[in-house]
Amino acid sequence: MRHGPQTIPIALLAAACVCLTGCAPPRPAIKGTDGPAVAQAPYPALLPFEQLTAPPALPPGLVEGLVAQRAALVAAAAEQRSQP
Repeated sequence: MRHGPQTIPIALLAAACVCLTGCAPPRPAIKGTDGPAVAQAPYPALLPFEQLTAPPALPPGLVEGLVAQRAALVAAAAEQRSQP
């Protein structure tokens, strides 16, 4: 099996990258960085479902525009399928 002229440098580069990942510094420890006040803080109050804000209204003509765009795309796809 014959390899291309760039196969060996790519393999050496990949091996070097794998070897260098062992030299990376360890990740810092995250646990224990919060003070005792965080553990003593009360749990935040949750909003009742009825008080949540309703989603904004759709802009006028958005649904009609999307339906028309879909129809145009379906027609374009049908035309492309009909060509040899």
